[in-house]
Parts: sequence; C-alpha cells; structure tokens
Amino acid sequence: MFTWLKNRLQRNGLTAYVTHPDCLQHNMGVGHPECPERLTAIRDQLMASQIFDSLQEVEAPEVGYEQLARVHPPRYVEYLEACAPSVGTFRMDPDTAMSPGTLQAARR
Repeated sequence: MFTWLKNRLQRNGLTAYVTHPDCLQHNMGVGHPECPERLTAIRDQLMASQIFDSLQEVEAPEVGYEQLARVHPPRYVEYLEACAPSVGTFRMDPDTAMSPGTLQAARR
C-alpha cells in the first residue's frame, strides 16, 4: 500500500488525503455520527483552515479479495457480503450498521 501511495504523490514530503466518492455511500442511519456528512465536514474544515492546500488528494483504490483475506478471515468477509442490505440498514450490533453502500465504501 505504501508503494502504491508513494507512486501517486507528485512530490516527496506531502501528506496524502486518501478518499473516494464511494465512501459517501456508507450511512449508518439518522443521528449516527458515522455518516456521509461527517466526511464532507472534515473536507470543508480542511479547506477552511487552508490545510487542504498542503495535502495531496489521492483516490483510494479498491481492495481485492486477496487483500481483504490478509486482514479478515474469509468466512467473516463472506458473512458481511451475505448480510449486506439492498435497501435500508442491517444492524451488526447496537452501534454498527451496514447500508447498501457500506461494503463498496469499505473496499476503498
């Protein structure tokens, strides 16, 4: 991953701001702090404070099954894929939910 990132930075010494539009599709429901608006607020604050000018925005790549299997047991990934809702949310526990865009966002 670091080699991939280093190859995308235009010059040494920059801090990367790694993101992807797919991340805005993860929504755990009304009132939960983990929401698309949070990502927008972070970006807006970086811009307002002029920190964003010192960053290099890099689009996050999509990880493949082999990469996921390095950090998660295959059965867990298969379980998440089976639970992914096509509409609404699926509650994994009282504080964690999946929306239709969660898995794609997580792969970024």
